[in-house]
Amino acid sequence: MRTALAWIVLGLPACTQPFDPALLRRGCDAGDPEDAAAAPDWELETLDSEGETGKNPSLSLDAEGAAHVAYRDESDAELLHATRGATGWTIDTVEIGGRGPSLAVAPDGTLHAAYRDASAADLRHAVSDDEGWRLETVEVDSEGGSAWVPSLALGPDGAVHIAFGASSGELRHALGNDGGWTSETVDPGGTVVDPSLAMGPDGEVHIAYASGDAGTRALRHASSDGDVWTLETVDSDGDSDAPAIALALDGVVHIAYPDASSGALRHAFSDGNGWTLETVDPDGGVWPSLALASDGWVHVVYPNTWNGELRHAIFDGERWTLETVDAGVSMPSLALGADGTIHVAYYGSTDGDLRYARHAGRVGRDPSCDGAPGE
Repeated sequence: MRTALAWIVLGLPACTQPFDPALLRRGCDAGDPEDAAAAPDWELETLDSEGETGKNPSLSLDAEGAAHVAYRDESDAELLHATRGATGWTIDTVEIGGRGPSLAVAPDGTLHAAYRDASAADLRHAVSDDEGWRLETVEVDSEGGSAWVPSLALGPDGAVHIAFGASSGELRHALGNDGGWTSETVDPGGTVVDPSLAMGPDGEVHIAYASGDAGTRALRHASSDGDVWTLETVDSDGDSDAPAIALALDGVVHIAYPDASSGALRHAFSDGNGWTLETVDPDGGVWPSLALASDGWVHVVYPNTWNGELRHAIFDGERWTLETVDAGVSMPSLALGADGTIHVAYYGSTDGDLRYARHAGRVGRDPSCDGAPGE
């Protein structure tokens, strides 16, 4: 078992990933240099290289902008938590046997993680404060159980919301507050795969999920104002899997998802009056992670389906811009800082390590088409 005192990664050198400006020349090549994005530099580092570690990372930032990552250590069968301080990364153990975590940080710095117990398949919840980690079972497998990767988010009132696929195939939602835990079935039909949950500013719950048999899974969206669940199909033409959801400040719902039938990474968005669907990367992408910046820009990170590159896609309101961040990766998790800093935690599939990438700010504009930021 790792403890915060025993495992402090000091002085890990951050390398700068050279960036190919051709990847961001879409505006220049189209004769519109004012809309061409400037080439950024990414800082890449290895967060944890102890054994085979870093699967299913979940990244969240606290109020000070410090990064927290929950992830699975396969070598020791542990659920771990890492946070970055002034001297490097500090790593501690949450629980032996946990997997598939989803992490969120409350405004007061309290950490919440939902995950699956690897042996009993129970849905678990861990909360950490100044006194350490406290663990509890939310729902046992005999009552429905949990799928591999639950999704957790915190409501504006501090309540904990978890979406998960039960072993029976239904979509379920658990709510935790001072009165304890309650759970309910959201969608009883189909086989639910890897739901993604996000909260609205007024406490409304939104869940994106893939439902149905492999090969014909539909992308679905469930929403609730606290009383009634509304279910709708977003995309039924392909084969959806492992979507990611986020809500804009104006209430627009955004979903990134892979379409296995076409091989493309797709984006769906809705203001409540129907869904608009578009292709982000026709070359393919899986395990997307989605976040929205305060300026309305949409950010998606994902591994390319064919070569395992970590790609970052940005939508500025007019077009998508794509770039390559790293190679040989899977399972990324994205978070945006209040200052615009982009953070990504991901599993290095070629070396079995947990990696971390950071970009200091927004991509910007390149009016001269030379790869350098302009005014």
